[in-house]
Amino acid sequence: VDLGGHKLTSHLAEAMNLNYPTAEALKMSLPEKVQDRLKNVIAPLGKESRAAMNFFENEHDKVVGQVFVSGGSARSKFLLQMLEEELMVPCQKWNPAKGLALQLPPEQAANLEHDAPQLAAAIGLAHSWFKPAKVRVNLLAEKQEEEMLQRRDPVKSFLDRLWRCF
Repeated sequence: VDLGGHKLTSHLAEAMNLNYPTAEALKMSLPEKVQDRLKNVIAPLGKESRAAMNFFENEHDKVVGQVFVSGGSARSKFLLQMLEEELMVPCQKWNPAKGLALQLPPEQAANLEHDAPQLAAAIGLAHSWFKPAKVRVNLLAEKQEEEMLQRRDPVKSFLDRLWRCF
């Protein structure tokens, strides 16, 4: 679902005839004042998520009992509440750093608690660096598979050998 903080702010700026920085400040500091304007932008996220959950529940014969939200939008209590209403399942902010053993000064620990939902991908990739057997991401897999298939193609192999003769 193409929805994030930028899209919400852009919609809000357009709907209220504000510049982008003002709309961002309003969204972050007074979200209760702009809830009604943002509901129709957030609704597709809830509908798409509910459809995905229905598919999962039907395919695996299991019920989704809780939803975790990450990214910058996870900081919005309004967004979490709206998703909860749409999905009819408890929704909460996911802190990917919660299980990490960190030694930080209290101020930095508070900043991390606030920013952690935005760091989900970075923390996951960093974790996979230290424990490569757990999570492996090969961004070149498609290209490597294509090269392997080309090597297995007997016609191409024959033509390559023939070409080398000339």
